Amino acid sequence: MVHVSSSWSKGVVALAFMTPLIAACGAPAPATDPSGSASASGPAEITTLKLGVPANANAISAHLAADKKYFEDAGLKVEFVDITSGAAAIPMLLNGQMDIALGDGIGTFTASSNGVPIAIVGVATTQPSDPKLDSTAIFTANAATKAPGLSGKSFAVSQLGGAAELVAKSAIDAEGGDSSKIEFVEMQAPQMAAAIKADRVAGALLNEPFATAAEKEGLSLLTRPQAAGGPGLPATYWITSQAFGQKKPAVMDKFVTGIQKAGREANSDPAVARETASKFLKMEPAVLNAIRLPAFADNVTDTSGLGKYIDLANRYNVLKKQPDLDKLLSIKAKVTS
Repeated sequence: MVHVSSSWSKGVVALAFMTPLIAACGAPAPATDPSGSASASGPAEITTLKLGVPANANAISAHLAADKKYFEDAGLKVEFVDITSGAAAIPMLLNGQMDIALGDGIGTFTASSNGVPIAIVGVATTQPSDPKLDSTAIFTANAATKAPGLSGKSFAVSQLGGAAELVAKSAIDAEGGDSSKIEFVEMQAPQMAAAIKADRVAGALLNEPFATAAEKEGLSLLTRPQAAGGPGLPATYWITSQAFGQKKPAVMDKFVTGIQKAGREANSDPAVARETASKFLKMEPAVLNAIRLPAFADNVTDTSGLGKYIDLANRYNVLKKQPDLDKLLSIKAKVTS
């Protein structure tokens, strides 16, 4: 079932395609082509887009694009749809419950390699090289716990076999541990800090805002895993179904145009990014003001880092089959302004 967050009610529109404006003299609305754009003889049609995002900091650029009307300027009205993970979003894309969603690399690659007709529209966030800019964190209960001390113990990630597990493994190994001797368990991010405190798991990988909340609760930072285990690689992606992407190429162009402008602004103006986050992340102001912001892709349509990401996934035998990059990158979206 799709849940549209009530906290976003002021920034979203009803699920409907707006009718084109009618000329004052009663002339018919301009004809549209299959891509969803109006003909050159009339005004552009505004298209409603159902956009799936989770309630974490990686969604800041999407909400900023809506708040600042960057989507509207590009010709889109956006309706936000709550998702719990990129993997959970994929069936919703295929059955039309949403049009574009924020997805992780492993879930996207695995689905594609299994013949699921999805495509990457563009890169949402990237893994920073500087730990100070890393919005993810691995926490333990005790400051004396180092990566080698996790061997033989349980470690929590948001999704087994997904990007979080891959990043955690590569970071733990980079810090001198042995990820092959760790039992990874799946757990929702809001539950992780309590699980560490109760000794149900020895550590966990959290993203924002949960990472900062865990730090404020007194948990010990082990490492910043994106910077430690895969600096410079794509972290999250904007994905769609092949059917929707091929049918609506102009919508894809409009989306990447709006989201790239918002991502660049979020990178250059953290105050604006935090203000945007405060509208949909229900956290205490002190936590929201302290969170580390994701590194949003400066060039959304630059997917050149996918090959290195797949190499990392293969190093840990995460992909049972290799994705068909020609199909996965078949939607050639273009930033138009």
